[in-house]
Amino acid sequence: MTNEEIISEIKANLTGDFEKDLPYLRSKIEEYADNEEIRTALAHMAADIMPEEMQLPVLLDMFRDCKESVKEQGPKKAFEELSPIMEAIEEIIDDDTAYINEPFEEILFEHIYKGHGKALRQPIADVYLSYISLLSANGFEEEAKGALARAKRLCPVNARFALLFAGQLLFDGYLNDFLDTIRETFPICFTPRTLAGCYSELGKYFSDRELYRESLAAYTLSLKYEKHPAFREDTEEAIKEVYENSAEELTEPTPEEIEAIAEKYDFPTGPSVEILGYAKAFGVHFQENEKIPDAARYFLTIVYDLTGDEDAKKRLDSLK
Repeated sequence: MTNEEIISEIKANLTGDFEKDLPYLRSKIEEYADNEEIRTALAHMAADIMPEEMQLPVLLDMFRDCKESVKEQGPKKAFEELSPIMEAIEEIIDDDTAYINEPFEEILFEHIYKGHGKALRQPIADVYLSYISLLSANGFEEEAKGALARAKRLCPVNARFALLFAGQLLFDGYLNDFLDTIRETFPICFTPRTLAGCYSELGKYFSDRELYRESLAAYTLSLKYEKHPAFREDTEEAIKEVYENSAEELTEPTPEEIEAIAEKYDFPTGPSVEILGYAKAFGVHFQENEKIPDAARYFLTIVYDLTGDEDAKKRLDSLK
């Protein structure tokens, strides 16, 4: 049978019952995983049979399920199977909508955009991160850059995409754009990892320009917030290189020196005051008024992880 005949036969077997047809199409996508034309047609067919409000959530689930099933089969196979699903996802995504991955992103969106623009709580971020990684792993570097740029636009309060985008700008030599992007990223960093990432990228920027004292200040701030052992090790190695490459003898920067450098280059030396204020207020609200422990824990953890705030710690301990 030709591809067209196979696709027609599968379409003829659809019952009109979404609950039956979707599992059937998923099984056929898996059966024809090695045939790009059929895979793509079936992914689009799956999108077409769904009610509009279900299309994106179901396709995101399909992507995650497929990713799990092929995770041991290498990047080439994963790309072949996931690409048609991603194409279907990209077709129904609205470029005029901001996609929100978790509750605090929603708060940030309202704070920054003040009611302007439309937001939708759909976790497309992890799917885009996986797809960008697959594009790079399969040698499609320009396509990966394009997907990253789109993901950053679609997820404007997701600091991970902003950091990846800034890193790409730095790698490509767009230094002014890099600085603008990093400065715009600090106000949406509500985890130690993303905050440390901003400082680490600044450290690279300064080091590349042989501004070693400034680089050391940025890396010192990165270490202050970085908790992941592997990333801490990378930063410590970068600091060693700064000392080795500098023609002048450097000493560990004082807090006053770090503040002066941060003021000169217009970047903060810690988390956003607004982020801490919102997180604390919501955490206390959900603990004392709404009596929703999981929500209180979510917000108070943001505060504690970024600051070590004792009151947040006491409140977290009382929720256990």
